[in-house]
Amino acid sequence: MIDVNVNFYLGATLGLPVPAGTLRSRRYLYWGDQTMLTLIQAMLVIIGVVRLFVIAHFIMSWLIRFDVLNVRQQFVGQVWYTLQRILEPIYGPIRNMLPNMGGIDLSPVLVLVGLEILRIFLINNMMAFV
Repeated sequence: MIDVNVNFYLGATLGLPVPAGTLRSRRYLYWGDQTMLTLIQAMLVIIGVVRLFVIAHFIMSWLIRFDVLNVRQQFVGQVWYTLQRILEPIYGPIRNMLPNMGGIDLSPVLVLVGLEILRIFLINNMMAFV
């Protein structure tokens, strides 16, 4: 059991400064609460990494399409094919559900929206364990 001061301002969870007069409470965190908070924070880190991969893949696809990057260069090719191998299991089911758009791939946008919804859900429910 750990004695903690609980801050009920959600902005503090996001790293924003806490305004004066914010409601504070004293509560004991039990082992299960600590474990759940740790799992939620680990999931938020994983979501952040996946978002970074999706954004990098999205930008690289445009740069390759406009011949700014060349996949035949060793480093660019390794990064591109690694990102494709990581993200294809995520993109594949979404592409199967979407209709044919004639060369426009909206799966990265839908993945980013889904990750943001999941992140918001986790942040809002994290306060239930504090």
